[in-house]
Amino acid sequence: MSVDTSIQYNGYNSYKFIQGETLNCYPFGVENMSHITHSFGAYSPIALASEVRANTKFFDADSEILQSVDHSFAIGAGIFENKSITVEVPTGAMKAQLTFKNPAANTWWVATPKTEEGQTATPYAINAYGQLTYITPNGIYTGILTAEQIVLASNENLSDRLTTINANQITLQNGLNTATGKITTLEAGQILLESGINSLDDDVVKKGESYAGTKITAEDGFENTAIIGGQTVKVKLNATEGLGIYADDVFIGGINVINGIAGLTARRIGAIPECYGEIGIAAGSVGLALYDLRYNSLPFVKIAELANGTGFSIRDKNNYPRFEAGNTIRITDRNNTLRFYADDNDTRIKDKNGINRFYADDAYTRIKDKNDSVRFQATDNGTWLQSPNGNTYLYVSDTKIQVIVNGVVKETWS
Repeated sequence: MSVDTSIQYNGYNSYKFIQGETLNCYPFGVENMSHITHSFGAYSPIALASEVRANTKFFDADSEILQSVDHSFAIGAGIFENKSITVEVPTGAMKAQLTFKNPAANTWWVATPKTEEGQTATPYAINAYGQLTYITPNGIYTGILTAEQIVLASNENLSDRLTTINANQITLQNGLNTATGKITTLEAGQILLESGINSLDDDVVKKGESYAGTKITAEDGFENTAIIGGQTVKVKLNATEGLGIYADDVFIGGINVINGIAGLTARRIGAIPECYGEIGIAAGSVGLALYDLRYNSLPFVKIAELANGTGFSIRDKNNYPRFEAGNTIRITDRNNTLRFYADDNDTRIKDKNGINRFYADDAYTRIKDKNDSVRFQATDNGTWLQSPNGNTYLYVSDTKIQVIVNGVVKETWS
């Protein structure tokens, strides 16, 4: 493997691989990561079929190989092709190493190789801030260096030990004195540590100033704004409003505290986009509507408030009130035919043709047949069991029993 200055990609030199050659990248840290993504440009003067040309090894805390993953890819002819490989980081992995190789006779080139955390490859750039950490015999290469304290050897001065690291990237200056006692200032572009408190540069969020859609103020707390689907969406977080979400400056939901209780305001709640519930003004009514968009764009059930808040109804996908509870209780079938009715005065059960097959109020109880003929009736005075035409019946009261046939009394017992 050698660096080839004659074949470049976007102004960067390339690595040339002949058969049997490999390129091992320095191991880099992957602790607590879920995925990493490799990206690079691959070139060959002729089209090459898919073969194993790269490998990712993961190492545990003892530097033992935890997992090895081969990567196969083809290479087109004549131009650099952008390649992207996403690898899941196994549990317990502390470091990873990427290796390029050429197992075949045909030469190929690689340029601008890069590995980053996540499942998306971003455009190639030298990003000292976001690079993964790796260690070589010459030193430690990392993006962010965090230290809670700096321990000096005996008889050493801080000014003697704080030096420039990786020129134009991190600069440490002596700023420790009895007045301040801390190293306090961080500046992006380069990181400058010095005594006192100085202003940060433009690549950070400053109090009261918007940066990349984000602003923090003492009055309004945290605000973040973005354009989503053509709408200006804003998220606000503060103690007064709680968590508020706005679309084109109109409040659409959030979490806030009312009378000491955290309340959720949201029109739509769901675990997956296709199945959800709407609360509040749901499907044109005040109430709750449940949707399953895999089968229908309309709600399959809706609980709606009745007029003037007198009760509620449960409606089906055709918006028929299958159950209603207010001043009366009603149950209808799928054809919107009333089958059960109850109010303060009476109770009725109807058949599909609307005939009261059962009726009960304070005066009497009746059961009818499908022809709307009374077959049973009970009042405070007596009980009747009748024939279809009503002319033949059995009558029972507290004082007598009668049998009437075609309107003529046949027997009386008292």
